[in-house]
Amino acid sequence: MANKKLNVIEQSKLLKIYEEMYKIVLDLLNKYDDPQLVASTLIGQGFRLYRGVLSDADFNDLLRHIIRENKNKKITPLTKKVTIN
Repeated sequence: MANKKLNVIEQSKLLKIYEEMYKIVLDLLNKYDDPQLVASTLIGQGFRLYRGVLSDADFNDLLRHIIRENKNKKITPLTKKVTIN
């Protein structure tokens, strides 16, 4: 899997998608009150997306990368944003 540098427009899109998904995840957590069900659904959908666009070798590289990042403690827990109204 090649390292892909994102241009400014792609970085902006990525940030917008991340923020939208964050809101959706918080809504799902509030609605279903089961973080494991929400997380497993998100992982399942994400893996299906990757399976559709990556070769077998690239998909396996991605899984190895995720495991490495977790061992290095680079994956941090989700926390709710504090907002002041």
